Amino acid sequence: QGRVVPDAAVPVNFTIAGNASIKAAGSADLKCSDNYSTPDATTWKGRAMAVVRASDKKGSATLKATSPNLKAASVKLSGK
Repeated sequence: QGRVVPDAAVPVNFTIAGNASIKAAGSADLKCSDNYSTPDATTWKGRAMAVVRASDKKGSATLKATSPNLKAASVKLSGK
């Protein structure tokens, strides 16, 4: 249903296909010591984020987030 679970701390993996790359992934948890330069993060208060950089070519990219026991989600990004 797309509901945020405020106390959820689940692993998330981000992948991207197309004319972009993932530069970082993480959450806003100040106590987290994860490496931000990988496409993996652990949610904090039910949320995580990925930093995406477009390539120098026009086109689109699809960012996908997957997590064990949760439905995968994706978003299509377009660059001009």
